[in-house]
Amino acid sequence: MAAGLRPSKSTAHLSSRALEKFIKTQKNLSKPPPRLWADSDDYELGDPDENLQVRTLTLNHPILRTLESCNGTSKELRQVHAQLIVAGLFQYPLAAGRLVKKLCSAPPSMVSHAVALFDRFEDPDAFICNTIVRSLVNSNDPRGALAFYYQKMVGKSVSPNNYTFPLLAKNGELGVARGIFNEMPERDAFSWNSIIAGYVAIGDIEAAKELFEKMPFRDVVSWNSLIDGDMMD
Repeated sequence: MAAGLRPSKSTAHLSSRALEKFIKTQKNLSKPPPRLWADSDDYELGDPDENLQVRTLTLNHPILRTLESCNGTSKELRQVHAQLIVAGLFQYPLAAGRLVKKLCSAPPSMVSHAVALFDRFEDPDAFICNTIVRSLVNSNDPRGALAFYYQKMVGKSVSPNNYTFPLLAKNGELGVARGIFNEMPERDAFSWNSIIAGYVAIGDIEAAKELFEKMPFRDVVSWNSLIDGDMMD
């Protein structure tokens, strides 16, 4: 009769460690998942028939509060960026927009990093694009601003808003700005005043007056722009 095999001491030790690891894993799995939102009113109720709570990300989120309060150093922003990815918040428009804004306003500006980061966003919005364009314009990089508009913003089919073309007009790209202005379904006073001021700035007073006459409403800014144009004429 063959003698039964007995596990060696090393095998028994490994089995014991494996069992302990398995038990520890099960304990971890039984723990509730970490909360991304603090227990506050930072949520909206969903369909009452489904009895669900739909969480809405706000600036009160701990990671976004850290982002807002940091000094904007490269090390701090890298850490916040990593935290947003780990927490699954990186693709949220609010989180992405605040991160890009902080990068563009950091001393010194890290707009080049913001441009590189833009390619990782699945669904960027006009706020993100405008923030980057504004930073490039303010950094005396008009070509970079125009290149970003065509290659990135248009390339990803991001619809411009009332604040997009004034930035391009400030950049000296009135042709592009006027094209966006003409295609806008709705134009507010800021839109009209920005394009008029753009024409006044380059000395095209006739175009400014033509737009002024077409304005459905006029305010103090509109009149001041036209007066400035008449003084230059």
